[in-house]
Amino acid sequence: MSYCTKCGASLNDGDVFCRNCGNMVKNIAGANQNAVPATPVQPAVSNTIPNVSYNQGSNALTEEEQNIINRIASNLRRERIAYIICSAVGMSIMIFYFIFLRGVFNMFFSNYYTPFGVFGYLMGLYTIVLGILILPVFIVGFAAAGRIGFYTSRIRTNVAPARKRCGSVGMIIFSALFNNIAMIFVIINFIYVKRNAKKLDEIEYKQMQSHIPY
Repeated sequence: MSYCTKCGASLNDGDVFCRNCGNMVKNIAGANQNAVPATPVQPAVSNTIPNVSYNQGSNALTEEEQNIINRIASNLRRERIAYIICSAVGMSIMIFYFIFLRGVFNMFFSNYYTPFGVFGYLMGLYTIVLGILILPVFIVGFAAAGRIGFYTSRIRTNVAPARKRCGSVGMIIFSALFNNIAMIFVIINFIYVKRNAKKLDEIEYKQMQSHIPY
């Protein structure tokens, strides 16, 4: 038996062309009897790892889950607005009182040796005490508004911090002490977070998985 000198396939006597590769072979009996079969060329094996793209579609939030996040973020924004408005109005009233009314009292009750002067002196002390007690409340309100903005800006990538804040009884007590209007939205978010605890667990898991590097 003879073999093709190009691909190494076996040839029958009388073949003019190789049936495997189509190479022309000599039609002489015995010419290729002792030919060594050619070694088939092996395809090159690449050592590089193929770039496999991982499908993260399962980690995408559903429309219902997105609505839950939007609802919490909306109440947080309302709470923040309540803190800003109340603190700004209160601060403006305090400034007006210190500058205008305090000046009027000093104008009419500057003589401390009369009953009116004693009244003016007491009003001055009241103004100082009022500033010491009330002014920090407005400062805390601005600080709370800034903190709420921090949670709101990150809620779509990590809902856990905002969820922890909204589900805290301490935040209800805090808002009751510093801003009763903001407390309304704090309570609404508190109830909403507790009712959707399972959905929020799923949202937290999906957000965590979407940030794990592959």
